[in-house]
Amino acid sequence: MLKRKAGTLIWRRTVKTGWEYPRYDLTWIGSDSAGKVAAFITGGEGPIPNGIFLSVADAALEGVLLELLPVVGSADLSYEGNFDTLVELCERGIFVYDWSDVHRVEGLKRAYERYGSPTNPIHTSELPTYLKDLSIVVKFKELRFDEAPLVRPDVFYECRYPEWT
Repeated sequence: MLKRKAGTLIWRRTVKTGWEYPRYDLTWIGSDSAGKVAAFITGGEGPIPNGIFLSVADAALEGVLLELLPVVGSADLSYEGNFDTLVELCERGIFVYDWSDVHRVEGLKRAYERYGSPTNPIHTSELPTYLKDLSIVVKFKELRFDEAPLVRPDVFYECRYPEWT
């Protein structure tokens, strides 16, 4: 079992499936064909590419990004909500996608929906080594985040899902 500090994720290693899907919000990052960076918020239900489980993923990644990256611009929001942390990620040059289906009972999109875009996107080369390594584990070679209001990682990668999906 991998244990994390209180308030962060605990993943259990299982013989049958490898890593068990986390049962609550997890943030993972990826990059696009232009080398821009996006954070994906699972809502405890969104698909997570298997490569994330093979890397050193961190449940407290939002906090790490906010701590290590300077503010470089502002956020252009796609929809409204009280998501201060997501706005702060955009201000640090990161596109933010949210698994919004967690809040829907009908009209499911079955994709990560872009919550916000940075006015000044950063490139993977601008990230500290640890974050750069995480961002290239999942590289969407066929996408540009500035042109993609929805992202379905399961189209590009094998993904993990919660047991109930």
